[in-house]
Amino acid sequence: MSSVCYHFTIEQLNNKIKYRNLLVILLFSLLAFASGQVSTNNSYKEIDSLKKLLATAGIREQVDILNQLAKICAPVKFDSSIYYSAQAMRMATINEYSYGIGCSRLYAGNAYYYKMDFKNALVSYLSAQTILEESSHYDELGELCLMLGHINFFIRMGEKSFSYYRKALEYYRSAGDHASQVKAFEAMSLAMDNLGYEPLDSTLSMHKNYWIIQGRLKIITWNPLLTL
Repeated sequence: MSSVCYHFTIEQLNNKIKYRNLLVILLFSLLAFASGQVSTNNSYKEIDSLKKLLATAGIREQVDILNQLAKICAPVKFDSSIYYSAQAMRMATINEYSYGIGCSRLYAGNAYYYKMDFKNALVSYLSAQTILEESSHYDELGELCLMLGHINFFIRMGEKSFSYYRKALEYYRSAGDHASQVKAFEAMSLAMDNLGYEPLDSTLSMHKNYWIIQGRLKIITWNPLLTL
């Protein structure tokens, strides 16, 4: 039986690594987009429905609706998302509605994130964090930490990335939000696999927990992000 040996130059190996890293970043972008709350197919219908509710809503309800509009637009329409979050911020500030202020900053951060403007995204997220922590809004804090984890993944800050993903998991667990826990497990598992700061058994543990939660939700999916 003959054997075949493959010989690669250092340059070829480096190119393969760069290609794999680029693929990981692309797939991670898709994962982050999936955690951005909406699909583009039905987002515009939801936007129209929310706009119709503004005319008859009370002040706080208007702030909440504007924040929902900012949240929906963040992955698909940057300018609209920033506009709605700014309107929500103005109304919430005038009416001393702290939750509305926190959410407006969170969703402005998301808009900057999807524009890849990480500097402004960080400013928005960190200003939202203080406000949301005061009233224990666990779902929103989970989303905030998830997005901070994504940013640190992109800039390859492994320990910070893992730390924020752990916080996201804890917040989602406190909120009883199992579906969002799945997103956080996916992101953390991918980060562990590709940034290499965690031991292998920790990565395997993340995969195991991911499938346990998927089983609870009775979701049968094949996720290419977990097979890299």
